[in-house]
This record gives sequence, C-alpha cells and structure tokens, in this order.
Amino acid sequence: MRTPEAEDKSVCDPPQPSPRFGPVGGCLREQREGSHLPDTPLSHLGLHTHRRAGTEARRHQKLAFAASIGSRSSAPSNQARVARVGVPVKRSRCPRQLRNREPKPANAGWTSVPRVSARAQPGGGAREGGAWKGVGRRNHAPGTCDRWSARHRALGHVRGRLGPESRPGLGLGREPRLGSEPGQLCPEHGEPLSWFCLSERRPVCATCAGLGGRCHGHRIRRAEEHAEELRNKIVDQCERLQLQSAGISKYVAEVLQGKNQKAASMASAARELVIQRLSLVRSLCESEEQRLLEQVHGEEERAHQSILTQRAHWAEALKKLDTLRTSLVGMLTHLDDLQLIQKEQEFFDRAEEAEGILDPQESDKLSFNEKCAWSPLLTRLWATSVLGSLSGMEEVHINERTVSPLLHLSEDRRTLTFSAKKSKACSDDPERFDHWPNALAATTFQTGLHAWIVNVQHSCAYKVGVASAQLPRKGSGSDCRLGHNAFSWVFSRYDQEFRFSHNGQHEPLALLRCPAQLGVLLDLQAGELVFYEPASGTVLHIHRASFPRPLFPVFAVADQVISIVH
Repeated sequence: MRTPEAEDKSVCDPPQPSPRFGPVGGCLREQREGSHLPDTPLSHLGLHTHRRAGTEARRHQKLAFAASIGSRSSAPSNQARVARVGVPVKRSRCPRQLRNREPKPANAGWTSVPRVSARAQPGGGAREGGAWKGVGRRNHAPGTCDRWSARHRALGHVRGRLGPESRPGLGLGREPRLGSEPGQLCPEHGEPLSWFCLSERRPVCATCAGLGGRCHGHRIRRAEEHAEELRNKIVDQCERLQLQSAGISKYVAEVLQGKNQKAASMASAARELVIQRLSLVRSLCESEEQRLLEQVHGEEERAHQSILTQRAHWAEALKKLDTLRTSLVGMLTHLDDLQLIQKEQEFFDRAEEAEGILDPQESDKLSFNEKCAWSPLLTRLWATSVLGSLSGMEEVHINERTVSPLLHLSEDRRTLTFSAKKSKACSDDPERFDHWPNALAATTFQTGLHAWIVNVQHSCAYKVGVASAQLPRKGSGSDCRLGHNAFSWVFSRYDQEFRFSHNGQHEPLALLRCPAQLGVLLDLQAGELVFYEPASGTVLHIHRASFPRPLFPVFAVADQVISIVH
C-alpha cells in the first residue's frame, strides 16, 4: 500500500510510539489544594505537552506562566499548567530524546507504513512492562529510560489518586489509541481511523487517504498529531479562561470593592454638600426673614407714631377751635352794640387765630409703606418655588377662536407658529384678532396665584403677558395692539431689545442674554405680575398694580414659533 507520505508533503513524519496514560486532571482547586498528591515534582512526571511547531521562546513563556501561578514543581514544566486547568494530557517523548533528535532515514527506527498499521501487524511492536519494544524503538542516553520509568510510576500514582472519574469510561488502564476499537474503524474499508482529513474535517483511514481514496489530494495529517494539537489548544484555552477568571476575580475583589467604597464616600460627601448648602440657604432665609420682619415692624411703628402725633395735634386744634367758638358766641350774646364795637380788635385776633388752624391733608407718612416688605432675594426664591412646584403650574391652552389668521395653532393647542400670509381657513369669529398676530388663552384667572412657562428660544419677535376681557379684537389701531392700551401687560422682545409695555408706556429692560424660557407669575391677591427666567433664577421684571378681573394669558409672535411648556 502506498503511504500518504508519498501523496501529500504536508503529512508529518510518523511519531515515535510512546506510552499513553489516562487523564491527569480534575478540578483546579482539587489539584492545588489536595495534599494527597505525591511529593515528586510535576516536572519529573514526564507530562510535557510538547508542541512540535512551537518555538523555544513560547515554551519558556508558558513555563514562566506555570511557575507564576504557584505550581508545586521545583522545576516548572508545561504539564504544571495542565494539572492546574484540569484537562487530560498525553505523555510525550522523553525531553532528552526530543532535544537530541536528528533527521534519520525512513527505515532507521521507523516503519514504512502508518503508525497504527504497524501496531496492528503481528510482531509489529508490543508494550511490555510499561515500555514499547519493536516498532520505532530508539536508543536513549544512559539513565534516560530509568528516569522515564520513574516518571511513569509517579504518574500512575497520581492517576491512582485522581481516580477514573476524571475521564469516564477510560478508568486507570492505558488510554486506547485512536482507531484501536471496532467502533472507530473506517465504515468503508474497515481499517483504523488513524489519519485526519483537514479538508473534510473528519478522521479517515490510510486507504481513504491513499491513492484512489476519497481524500486523495486533500490535506492529511496523523490523527494523533491533530488530537495533540487540539489538546494544546484546549490547554491554551483553559489558560486563557483561567486568566480571564483571575482578571474577573481581581476586578470583583479590587475594582468593584473600590468602586463601592468610592460610591459610599461620594454619597456621604454629596449629603454633606446638600446639608451644607441647604443650611446656608436656610440661614440666609432666616436672616432675610428677620430683616424683613424688622422692617415691617419698624414701618408699622412709624406709621402708628405718625398717626398718634396727628391725633394729638388735631385734638389740640379741636380744643382751640372750641375755645374760640365759645368766646365768639359769648361776645355775640352778652355784648351790646357799643361793647361789641369796642371788642372789634379782639374779634379779629380770634378770627386770625382760627384761620391758623389748617384743615387736615392726606399724607404718605400716615400710610404703611408696602415697599418695606419687598426683597429681590425673596422674590427670586418665591418665583423659583412656584415654578418648581408642579402644583403651582397652570394647564394653559390657547383659545383657537381668538387665534389670528397670521398664526397656526398646533393640535395640542400649545404652540403658535407665525406665517406671513393670512390663512383663509379661519372663520370670521367675533373673538378673533383679525390684524395683529395675537391669541388669548382659554384659561381665565379671577383670584389667587398662577404660573406658566413659555418656550421662546426659537423666536426673535414675541409678546407674552396678560390681558383683560375688554381688549379689542378687530382693527389695526393701537387699541388692539398688545402693550399699547390699558387692557394688556406684556413682556416683549424685538431682535435684541427687551421691554415691558402697558398703556403705551414702554420700560426698557437690560438683559445680559436672551432667555430660552420665560416664566410668568401672576399674584392677583398681592397685585403682582412677575416675569422670570427659570434657567438662571433671574427676575426680569415686576409690575405691581390693581388688575381688573378676569385676566387671560395673552401671546403674540411675529417670528417663527413659541410654545407653552407642559
């Protein structure tokens, strides 16, 4: 039979038969912690999984890895890592034999047929006393085989300790060679499956791999070599998994623990910061409260003292006037004509004295000054608390019957979009603004506190405020224009100019930046209208007046779009 070596140059040289043993593996923890393992170093057990194509540098690298993990071997070997990861291994050739290996002719110590076929022939070689004789036998240096037998005995001791459960079905006996059982014969030729087809990725027999076989011309290699390569790959994968497990364990033990401690520390610092800032705010509020209450009390005392002074003054004046009146009445009733003439100068003196007592006049000193309770800090805090509270926000929707034909109202009735052309779809409703791009909300306010926010970041020309129900709707005059009549109070923007407008009076406002949102606070009880920027907490303008009832939120837009924030 023509061997596959003649067909494919990629076929490796036949390996020298060597004893094969059962699994030496098991759990990594059992390997490392079990005190029942023999004292013989693992490097002397002959468990090297030598990779024929590997370089000397990679072998030393793996030996260094095995030594770093904590092998019990005094001379770390490639098998130490195998024992740790817990995979079955196959005993390879003697290390000295591998180092001293030199190229030989095909008939020098090797058979000319595949390795399994040589074993199958009578007299082709048999195992006696744990050593191979006949096929592929080589001469070793003196003492080499003795040390090899010592390793074999130590390995048998280890396998006896581990037990057959490390690989079910194999027990403690010699690991059968691939293709030595009837179930592992080629179904087509009945020969052992001693070769592996790399093209079809399956084991084949020598006939299938030879000339005329189904795998002729394919990439063929010995099944044992392929299995050996797979074992090495499994060992490498186990090493990678072990390194990955070690990395994960280190991450859990060190990184996550550090993260947990850092999170706890940062949470504690955050709590302290919140408590510190709120304490500062509370202290500031208490101080501001004390200051304002003192001002209110002082103003009350001043007004009360003024009233008392005025009361005493007018009481004295009343007493003097009563005296003058009594005197004049006595002159009139008790004096005759001559006596009355003689008392003429006295009469003029009494009349002049009475004229010196003036009539009471209205004075601000007698009134309580409400400005004593005004505080920019209190206003900002109040506006922030109202706008930040969901209960203080109003559900404001625009009345579609009031929307100008120049505006388009969204379906949710919260967004107004300006259009340069009037819409013909709008009906001629008596409540609709027919010239100016205005719109009123459907919500009315009679009393209490109300707040809403308008998104104005996309518009450079808009008006936002409140208006009374008396605001005219028809025509192009100023009486329908927001801020130009007595029925509307609006905050307006045109390009980079901001101002508050009411009844034709325009108050310029100096803003450092254009607000993206505009908050409106209406306190009908206090008579205050506040325009506020929620993002920065800045009060833009406060207007105090006695507003008529009811009031409507009012909007106007002449550029792009504005919308009510939900």
